[in-house]
Amino acid sequence: MNRSFRLFAAAALGAITIFGVPRFANKAVPIDVVAPDADMLAKTDAVQRVMRAAKAGDRMVWAELWQKAGSVAAGDETASEVIFTDTRALRGYTAIALEIGWRRIGGVEAGRYDGLREAVEKAFAETIGMEIKPVTPEIRARYVSLCKAIAWAGINRG
Repeated sequence: MNRSFRLFAAAALGAITIFGVPRFANKAVPIDVVAPDADMLAKTDAVQRVMRAAKAGDRMVWAELWQKAGSVAAGDETASEVIFTDTRALRGYTAIALEIGWRRIGGVEAGRYDGLREAVEKAFAETIGMEIKPVTPEIRARYVSLCKAIAWAGINRG
């Protein structure tokens, strides 16, 4: 399978998994997110600070979006056709998930939460790195932990 198809498949899968997000935007639905370990708490500290100022509905959308992003990436562990073959694919998926889920479906316009993008990028860089390398089980597990920590920042730090 060629690289373009895999990236398209990852984007499509991300869009499909995120379509459930809007139902939480206007309802007070509790989202159960497990507290991250101390390392992930430190790496997502800036995300936590930004999310403290977020509206309750936006925090729920944020948490649901990141929980689902982690679930999608974790699915590669048992999939017969791996989608996230390198860290560039993980970064691309993250960008697509945020654009579709956070902005288009969640209705959060760019710039509403100053510093949020930079905080997420910093956490990604500290957890995964910025160089392009194959996704190993260890990298996948770190990415999933990062997604869960960022989801937790939305619900439990807001």
